Amino acid sequence: MNAAKVISFRRDYYTTRLPVKAQWYQCGELGGTCRLTARIIHSAHELSAFQDEVSRRENSGEWIFLVYAEPGAAM
Repeated sequence: MNAAKVISFRRDYYTTRLPVKAQWYQCGELGGTCRLTARIIHSAHELSAFQDEVSRRENSGEWIFLVYAEPGAAM
């Protein structure tokens, strides 16, 4: 991962630097594998909704949040 392109490792992060790329691991059933997933977030409203979803899915063990980064950054 190119640390110079990272914006934040905190899932509950407020930024005016949009768009941002969110990356997280999406996990299968217990004992299953996790796959790296990414999504470009274009607005503050979309960021807020994504952060709510991350909180719910991390609590249930479905997702593991990784990082917010600059779009187009090699991660």
